[in-house]
Amino acid sequence: MRIGINTGFLVAGTVGGGGRQSYTVYGGTVNLAARLEALCKEHGTSLLLSATTARALPETKLIAVGDIAVRGLARPVTVFSIPADGMRSL
Repeated sequence: MRIGINTGFLVAGTVGGGGRQSYTVYGGTVNLAARLEALCKEHGTSLLLSATTARALPETKLIAVGDIAVRGLARPVTVFSIPADGMRSL
């Protein structure tokens, strides 16, 4: 299992018509979270968080993974993870 978490604005709603409706989310915030999830395997972790999310968790022990180039973004993204022992307390 891999998880990518990013904090920010997004667009959410029901799309489709008739019997083919589904609820979905769109936006750069969602795209970065999806990219972080995909990068978990490469970085040997099951959870990656963006710097925006890390700032929202000031009392959580985090490990700085580093500045990572993310497909679709011009600048590297500062990424964090949670120590293995921290995962048990979530």
